Amino acid sequence: MTKPFLSEPASSNSSLGNTDHLRDLMISDNGFVFDPQTGLTYVINPTGADIIRWINSGMTSDVVISRMEEEYDVDEHTAARDYEGFVSSLRRNKLI
Repeated sequence: MTKPFLSEPASSNSSLGNTDHLRDLMISDNGFVFDPQTGLTYVINPTGADIIRWINSGMTSDVVISRMEEEYDVDEHTAARDYEGFVSSLRRNKLI
């Protein structure tokens, strides 16, 4: 598994707060993310894109972490750490 990555600008989902902004992001196949609300762009890796897609589909944090364990063949601790780190990055960038 590649640790989820979100560049700086160029548990349950209720703990995520409002994810409506996350749903508005435009994510290209090659990892460019455009935020139409702010005009900012980001770069994201495939793992981060998966996490955003899973959150947007309504999966809870616990389900996303379990999915990461299955998809990337990592233990629960690694998946949870990487998930929380990525969510912190989303918060820091005011995407959730």
